[in-house]
Amino acid sequence: MAPFRSRPLARAAAALLVLAGLVGAALAAGLHGSPYGRVAEELLARLHAEPVACPVGLDDAVVCFVVDPARVAPCAEAIEAYVAEHGGALTIGPWSSGNGAYQVTIAHHDDLAGGLEVWLAETGTSRVEGRLEHVPRRRD
Repeated sequence: MAPFRSRPLARAAAALLVLAGLVGAALAAGLHGSPYGRVAEELLARLHAEPVACPVGLDDAVVCFVVDPARVAPCAEAIEAYVAEHGGALTIGPWSSGNGAYQVTIAHHDDLAGGLEVWLAETGTSRVEGRLEHVPRRRD
């Protein structure tokens, strides 16, 4: 059998595996590596949420979750209470809704890191499906 160094295809395959591992690690950091990583983790714990796989096409700055059993109103109240407990370090925007989904943005008081969008949707089975997404600040 030929030594590894004389097999260019084997070297290329090994390099691709290493690259795939590095990309996978970067994607795993995603939201948790953002300025809102700790906020996202604490919100998931506060809601007793179970992280789930997101639909294909969402980027790595998104975490999807399920709260079961639950309703949107108590989840929204828990989010409001969480922000209030941070004494002005976090701000919360107005809630908006449409087509059965509710959305609010949580931001650090200085707004330099963008915001954390929280999406909640109640299914007909006493279950709330949600999404946390870091939305970087837009530069003008």
